[in-house]
Amino acid sequence: MAVEQVDKDHFIMAPGLAGSSSLDFEDANEDERLFYDPVSKRYFQSTISKVLQAEYHLNRNFALSGGFVTLNDFYALLGIEKIPEGDTVGWMVSDGLYWVDFNHSKAMVDDGLNGEIECYIIDTDFPPETEESYDPYL
Repeated sequence: MAVEQVDKDHFIMAPGLAGSSSLDFEDANEDERLFYDPVSKRYFQSTISKVLQAEYHLNRNFALSGGFVTLNDFYALLGIEKIPEGDTVGWMVSDGLYWVDFNHSKAMVDDGLNGEIECYIIDTDFPPETEESYDPYL
């Protein structure tokens, strides 16, 4: 199982109207957990609070940007590598969305070495789309 390593010093911050915004607690000493992103089919390790911060800031940026964020915007906030097609797909207000709803679930996965381990799956109600794939009549 290939697990992507997150930059341990990755600090989640977003520019704002009057400065920058962060929800990070510098002294929070949390255990890292295994996460899975079904869109890119990748595993990565992070903390629960870092993932929740990335989701929050993606939605914050979605609202402040006028209604478009890319999949790579989300990956940058998570601190994992961007993917080649990640700048061309995302979530947009024209999809009828005003907030990206994230769903979390747990599963047991075989790590190929030690047997089954707990994994947190990050999913969305509406997957990212290209602007061309949007059909307002569906």
